[in-house]
Amino acid sequence: MNWLSKLLKSMGHEPAVVRWDSLLADASSRNGYVRERAVTAIARTGRDDGLAVLLTRANDWVSEVRQAAQAGVGLYLTNTHLGAWGRSLEQVSALQRAGRADHSGLLRQIRAYLSTSSNLQALRLHNPSPTVEVARLLFSLELDIPGSDADRFGQLNEAVRGTDILTASLAISSILRLPQELQIELAGAACGSPFAPIRARGLCAAVGLGGPALRQLIFRMCSDKSPGVRGVALKEIGPEQALLEMQMREIYRSAPSTASRAVALDVLCALGVADAGTLCLNAVSDVSSLVRGVAAAHRFKVAVPVERDQLVVEILRDPSARVRRIALLWVQKGCQAPDVETLLQLAQGRPAVFASLARVATHLSPWARLEFLLALATINQKDPILTKALHGEVEIWCADMPRCFVTPSDQQSGVIRRYWAGLRDEFIVDLQKQMGFQLRQYGVLARH
Repeated sequence: MNWLSKLLKSMGHEPAVVRWDSLLADASSRNGYVRERAVTAIARTGRDDGLAVLLTRANDWVSEVRQAAQAGVGLYLTNTHLGAWGRSLEQVSALQRAGRADHSGLLRQIRAYLSTSSNLQALRLHNPSPTVEVARLLFSLELDIPGSDADRFGQLNEAVRGTDILTASLAISSILRLPQELQIELAGAACGSPFAPIRARGLCAAVGLGGPALRQLIFRMCSDKSPGVRGVALKEIGPEQALLEMQMREIYRSAPSTASRAVALDVLCALGVADAGTLCLNAVSDVSSLVRGVAAAHRFKVAVPVERDQLVVEILRDPSARVRRIALLWVQKGCQAPDVETLLQLAQGRPAVFASLARVATHLSPWARLEFLLALATINQKDPILTKALHGEVEIWCADMPRCFVTPSDQQSGVIRRYWAGLRDEFIVDLQKQMGFQLRQYGVLARH
């Protein structure tokens, strides 16, 4: 105790004690100097409930605060504070994801301390129902602990089949930690994952490793619900192709599940069977949008460019938005968008298709797009739902116009002027002003 403290005590004045809740508040202050002092004081108390604060401030935007927090965290790397670590795993996980500064050195110290069997067991006791982030952290710590091949396989096998894709990805990435026979088994287990990327990685690993059950696995994965996984399997199908074709034909003819029939048609097209084109043409009238979508995608794939432009119009007639999106995708890839007259014919009496047609119209010139929107608004003035959607698209058109460098032709100007004269009062005042500005800017309307 210094002389001032002794004097104050003799006079009946105790030195001021900073309250704990004040320290916690100061640790989140907008003032960096205040945060630094608070972090240093929290670290000196050694209180378990201060660890979470220190871990949070270890990613502070002020370097001095980060350094003080990191030094404070180092004081907690002892077994007397193990309970505090059990309650602060969310903050450790957040620090792993943080990118404001390089925390690798501090994280190595933390992982080295936590990655022991006894410490990990204590952490699990403190987190009986961990969040997804904490569960991922615990799994990664578990991988750092040496163990038998059987124990390691059990950990990885459970993870690749689990419901968290990042944990499953970490597990399949750790396959080389196992001997080859267990690698083969883990790759097969990964093919049963609920996530397509994990199944694809498991199948690729299985193909690289070989094994007595590989051919059977490849055959089974050819009918996977994911096109990406099927693609990996079909590249390796080999001598089983004839049997696979026979099985897929039977599924396509008689399976009650529309999803299974869609997969079967996709596999038959990928195998390049002689009647693939006929199957896809016949599927145009199928009751399932999934099957029609597969057929449309294959028809676009094998068509020549001129045929694709015609196919866009045909597919846009489909009642399913899922199928119409395929046509939009090919327009985005460079197919010719239908002209205004064709779009109006497609929209006639079918308000449900407007959203698809509006997206296709964005690939016309800005003035052809506006002509389509105004013409359709003129035809459908009595449909309030469609009118609202049309007004929304006109507003989007106005927002897109600052990027426009195309002037309308005289014919387009005349048509748009006539439509606008009949529709102007149907729009809200703000939209009238936006439209008026754009139309005058490009000479469609006379300037005031």
